[in-house]
Amino acid sequence: NQTPLTVLRRSHQYAALTLLRCTMNQFVLRLNCYLYGALAITLAFLLLLIYIRGQGNHFPNPFNRKNIVYQPAVQTHGVLLGKRFNLLAYSPEQDEGHILVLGPSGTGKTSALLIPTLLSWQGTALVVDISGDISANVQVENKIIFDPTSKDCIPYNVFASIDAVDDETERLERLEQLAYLLLPDKANDSEAGVFFCKNGRKMITAALICYYGMGWDFIRICEHFLSNDWRSLLNDIASQQNQTANMYISSFAGASEQNTAGCKQAADDALKLFATNEKIKNALRKTASYEQSISPATLETNSIYIYIPDEKLKIYGDLLRIITAQSMEYFSARPKGNKQMILFCLDEFASFGKLQITESLRKLRKRHIRIMVLTQSLADLDMIYGKDERKAMLGNFKFTILLGCKDTETQEYFSKMIGDKPSFGDDENKNNRPIIRPAELAHLEQDLYVICDDGAVRLRKNFYFKS
Repeated sequence: NQTPLTVLRRSHQYAALTLLRCTMNQFVLRLNCYLYGALAITLAFLLLLIYIRGQGNHFPNPFNRKNIVYQPAVQTHGVLLGKRFNLLAYSPEQDEGHILVLGPSGTGKTSALLIPTLLSWQGTALVVDISGDISANVQVENKIIFDPTSKDCIPYNVFASIDAVDDETERLERLEQLAYLLLPDKANDSEAGVFFCKNGRKMITAALICYYGMGWDFIRICEHFLSNDWRSLLNDIASQQNQTANMYISSFAGASEQNTAGCKQAADDALKLFATNEKIKNALRKTASYEQSISPATLETNSIYIYIPDEKLKIYGDLLRIITAQSMEYFSARPKGNKQMILFCLDEFASFGKLQITESLRKLRKRHIRIMVLTQSLADLDMIYGKDERKAMLGNFKFTILLGCKDTETQEYFSKMIGDKPSFGDDENKNNRPIIRPAELAHLEQDLYVICDDGAVRLRKNFYFKS
C-alpha cells in the first residue's frame, strides 16, 4: 500500500543508483585503459632501452639472427658457445664456419667449449686428447681411441691415402708430401738450416718412392734409413734402378761430403721417432688383412680420439703433425657429396708445429668440415707461423672465442676488436670508451667473448660438469 509519492521517490533512487553504477563502470574502464596503455608504453620503452644498450655492448639483435642461435639445451646440436638467460648460445652443426678458441691454461677451453660441443655433435670428430679428459667425458657411439702408448693400440696406416690412389703420378705426389710432413720447413731457420732441411727431404722422398715401390711398410723404411750412413743409403737406392727415386738424389753426386752428411743428419732427426720408439712402431705397424686399422677415411663413419699423455706431447709431436696434416689432405679431396659433418678439433694447437692450416681453413668450408683450433694466445701462433700468416689465419675463422688473455699485445688487439661503447650527442671531442678495457680481459672469470658477424657477444661459460 505504497503511496504514489513513495513509489516516485524509490524510482528516482533506483535511477540515481543505476546512473552511479554506470558512471563507476566507465571510470574503472577508462582507468584500466590508461593503466594498460601506460604499462604497454613502459614495456616498449624498456625494450627500446634494452635494445640500445645491447647494441652498445655488441649484444646481438634478437630479431636479426646471423650466426648465433639461442635455444634450450635439449634443442642444441652444433658448436656450443656459452649461456645467456638460461638458454644455450650455439652455432648449428650444419652451418659453415671455423672456430678459434683462445685462453690461458685453466680458463675452460676444454671443459666449457670443446667437451660440451662434442656431447652435442651428431656427426663425427677427430679430436686430439692431450690429458684423456675429453674421451673420458664424451660417451658417444662409434668412437675409436688411438692411444700410441697402449700395447693394444689400433694402428694408424700412414700409407692409407697413398694406397688408395691408382694414378702413379698422384701416388708420387703424395709420397713427396709425406716427406714434407716428416721434415717441414722451420720458421726463422738459418741459411745452413734451410739447405740441410731441403736436401734432407730429398733423401727421404727418394727412400719413400724407392722402398714403397718395393712393398715395404713405413716403419721398415724408417728403420732402414737410420741403419745406414749417407753413402750406403744413396748407393742402395741407386742400385734399385728406380728412375724417379734416383732423380731426387742425383744432385748429391760430387757434392761436399760434409754437406751431404749434414743433410742425412737432418733427415735422421726427422725419422728417429718412427725408427727407434717401440710404442710408435707398434702404433704404426703394418696390419694383417683381418686386422683393423684407422686412417682419415675412417672419419666418414667413426670419431677418432687421439690420446697423447701431456708429458709425451713433445716426443709424439711429429706423429700428431702427420696424422692431422694427412687428415687435412683427405678433407681437401673429400667429395662434396659427402654430407656427414666432421668436427676437426686441434687442442694445444702450438704443439703440432707448422701445418698448412691457412689453406685448409679456406678450402674446407664447403666440404662439410668445421675446424676448431684451441690455443693459449696469439703469441703461440706468431712463434710458429709469424705475424703475417697469423693475420691471414685469423681472417678465416668465423668465430673467435676469447676466454682470457695475459699478454698486453693480445689484450690491446682484442679490446680494439670488441669495440667502443656508443657515444650519444654531437660532441666530437668526446673520448670513445672501450666496451672492455685491455687489462680486464685477463679477468673474465665466468664469462667469455664470442666475436663474429653478430658483433662481440659476452656470454657465460657453459661448463659440461655444471649442465
